[in-house]
Amino acid sequence: MRLFTIALLMILFSGSVYGQSYLFYLHGAIVEDQGPNAVSQQFGAYEYEGILNAFRKEKFTVISEVRAKNTVVTDYAKKVVRQIDSLLKTGVPANKITVLGGSKGAVITLYVSSFKPL
Repeated sequence: MRLFTIALLMILFSGSVYGQSYLFYLHGAIVEDQGPNAVSQQFGAYEYEGILNAFRKEKFTVISEVRAKNTVVTDYAKKVVRQIDSLLKTGVPANKITVLGGSKGAVITLYVSSFKPL
């Protein structure tokens, strides 16, 4: 619950996602290892579905999946870039696409931004 609350507060108060239509959410490595119901002994439940539902409640079209164990960050970042390119080709403006990640997902997000400067 703690991770969910921290992630949600960071997003809500950053102001960077308001007005966006599509949100790519890239979860932490613990979800790769344990699945969507991951629980950290130190931080508690990851609340993956709760995070996605919080964004959906705010009218985002959420794009997210549980990655396979040991996903290579650069390969996955290139996959996200291809998904972004598909949205752009359908006419979605770049300012309507947000990529957000926590933990390992944040690392992938950094690679996405370096592979796809907008």
